[in-house]
Amino acid sequence: MSAGSFAYADVWQTDIITISIVDNNYNTESRINSIQYTITGENIHKEKYAGWNQALRTLNSTAPKLKLVEEKGDVQIKLVNYKSVKKHSGDTKLESNYPGVTSKGTITIYNINDLSSAELQMLMRHELGHVLGLGHSINATDLMHPTIPYYDSYISQANLIEIKSMYG
Repeated sequence: MSAGSFAYADVWQTDIITISIVDNNYNTESRINSIQYTITGENIHKEKYAGWNQALRTLNSTAPKLKLVEEKGDVQIKLVNYKSVKKHSGDTKLESNYPGVTSKGTITIYNINDLSSAELQMLMRHELGHVLGLGHSINATDLMHPTIPYYDSYISQANLIEIKSMYG
């Protein structure tokens, strides 16, 4: 795999993955806008993208698009203001109803009050990469590296090549 990432075994078999934010005291308009930007954001420069849908449009692929919804989505985002036991900034858990097919998931973003908008966007791009099926990369400069490189935390062509290999 070109980015040195490891894909999850399961993929989605839907055109659109709906995403919702669990309602709590941490859902400010700014945070909701930051999350929306990681879904719909534009091309940053040449081959780097801020939002997954813009990046996915460049592929001739069956990879699903992402849609932020108000009702309960396929993937629920939880913004919490406590530390992860594993000392992670974010965590994605995916579930399957059938072998090889992802059916729902949960993204948890920890220590939300300590994150800037840019850091939240960086974490969401990374966690949404997991939702789409990307595993962690061994490339230290890749968005999907376990320690996200803050200076280059955008969706790259290497990430898209991985997704194309999973979805066709």
